[in-house]
Amino acid sequence: METRHEVEQALKDLDGKISRIKDKIVDLDAQIKRTSLDDVERIDAELVTLKNQYYELQARELLGEFDAKQKKELEDKIQTAERQLKTEGGRLQNLLGIRHALEAELKKSQALLPQYQANLERFEFESLRQERQNLVRSIHEATRNLETLFDRITEYNLSSMALASRLLERDYEARGFAASSPVNGNLKDKAHQLAQPFDLNQIKNALAQTLSEIISKNLGG
Repeated sequence: METRHEVEQALKDLDGKISRIKDKIVDLDAQIKRTSLDDVERIDAELVTLKNQYYELQARELLGEFDAKQKKELEDKIQTAERQLKTEGGRLQNLLGIRHALEAELKKSQALLPQYQANLERFEFESLRQERQNLVRSIHEATRNLETLFDRITEYNLSSMALASRLLERDYEARGFAASSPVNGNLKDKAHQLAQPFDLNQIKNALAQTLSEIISKNLGG
């Protein structure tokens, strides 16, 4: 089974091949238009002119106006033009054949693109599924961390308040005052000042506000 790297490399190679084929076709089209077609058309027109001259010479020959030298020159020129036409025509046919083969290879290569793209997209989708699982684990971990954080805060609040209350009570007793004495004020308030417990509602509201801002930002709102 192919790996994602192999599929990506194969798709890259295929794209490169398609690009090269297109470039070669453009070059061939220019070459066919610039040279072969011009040469074939020029030689063909020249051959038509030579043959018309030869026909005229044959007509004069029938009338008794025979010129053996001119006839031989025209026959040589016609043969030369026909050879050139055959050569250039063969060259043109060869270029056209190559172009046809490149066109067929281009179509075959382009037909493979959807298959490679589908294979790559399957790998990408599998990666997204894996990423989703990772995100789910991260969400669960973040939730557990948040729960642990609130448990620690609650434990701190309870422990610090209890310890602060005991410290204040001992201090009052050492000074000869009752803990509920008006002189000492409200023990709970003093313990609160000493312990500095966290305000869970304030923390909850701050987290809710932060979460709301993050969600709004990611939703584009």
